[in-house]
Amino acid sequence: MSGKCARSQLMSVSDCQAIVKKAIVERLKRRYGVSWFEESAETVAVDVSLHGNIAQLTLDASGIALNRRGYRTWNGEAPLRETLAAALVALSPWRPGMALHDPMCGTGTLMIEAAMRMANRAPGLTRDFALETWRGVPLRDFARLREEARARFSPENVENISGSDIDPQAVELARRHLHQAGLDGRVPFCVCDVRNCRLEAERGVFLCNPPYGERLSDRKGCEELYRELGLLVRRHPGFSLSAITSHPGFERCMGRRADKRRRFYNGRFECEYMTFLSKERRVPSPSSKPR
Repeated sequence: MSGKCARSQLMSVSDCQAIVKKAIVERLKRRYGVSWFEESAETVAVDVSLHGNIAQLTLDASGIALNRRGYRTWNGEAPLRETLAAALVALSPWRPGMALHDPMCGTGTLMIEAAMRMANRAPGLTRDFALETWRGVPLRDFARLREEARARFSPENVENISGSDIDPQAVELARRHLHQAGLDGRVPFCVCDVRNCRLEAERGVFLCNPPYGERLSDRKGCEELYRELGLLVRRHPGFSLSAITSHPGFERCMGRRADKRRRFYNGRFECEYMTFLSKERRVPSPSSKPR
């Protein structure tokens, strides 16, 4: 059992957990007419959340966190959670069919999440869920749902998605993750410095999670990297750029202000998710229109 308290008179989480467990057991005793329960059955995780005078009880049907899709078993530096990566893909200007490239792909999470969306791959297709061990869960129906999800999975639909990174080890991990996601060969990953990155497509989106430079010793190098991203966009005038960073000087290094922004937490870092639209997609403000 897990728990948390906020703005409540009952602030001892351990005491609240004990009280809730006792209440659950007493209710079950009355329901089934028994005086003793042996703790020998499957584990069911219960979460008790107290906010003010309201207590909310929930069952954890997932088990391991939902961001664990099942394809990523190796992590590089500063890994991006799969769920956050999926959100960044959905909020970017990219739509299936457009060119999409991550010039700092690391272990490939962003591009794999985009490919999964394009291939209609269910996020939890190859992972287990805690509720599969519960009594009363119709496992045949659960198996049928998995089969339906597998039938909808269409890797052949993935196209125009690619990634590159200066680190050969990260690129190798990206290829392994792609294989484990059932998308082997569908997203080309290559070793390339962002300064040498050039795409043949005329229009598309760059999407990346660049280093943040949280340590002062790294900040100068990261700012130079952000300037290179600005040059990358200028070399590809038909491309937009979406990037997430906690660095306050990202726009200054890019040389322009973002057209759109959102705030997210990437782990403990409070970040801005900024989108710089291509010239053809930018809508001039009323003040810039000719009179």
